[in-house]
Amino acid sequence: SKKFFHKSSPIIFKFKYNGQKMNRVPLAHLLNDYYKDSDIIADCVTYVPMPKTREKERGYNQAKELSIEFSNLSGLPLLDLLIRKDDKIKQAILDYIKE
Repeated sequence: SKKFFHKSSPIIFKFKYNGQKMNRVPLAHLLNDYYKDSDIIADCVTYVPMPKTREKERGYNQAKELSIEFSNLSGLPLLDLLIRKDDKIKQAILDYIKE
């Protein structure tokens, strides 16, 4: 929801771009609260792999870190299901191009 995103957007930015890995905990709690209050039915948690160069630059894959924390809170198993096929274009740029 917009309300969820609006309140959490500064902490998401810091987690993703400023190396504040500890922010995965409050973000996972927000995500888990949203999940529990929703009608979403899930069998597992997964994440999108990062290109190795970007993961090395940031020091961690924020999607994986958040998924681990959310999996622990929700009780859903974390599964490594996805393969990154193309590392050439950043997702943020793709989102901008689509708009």
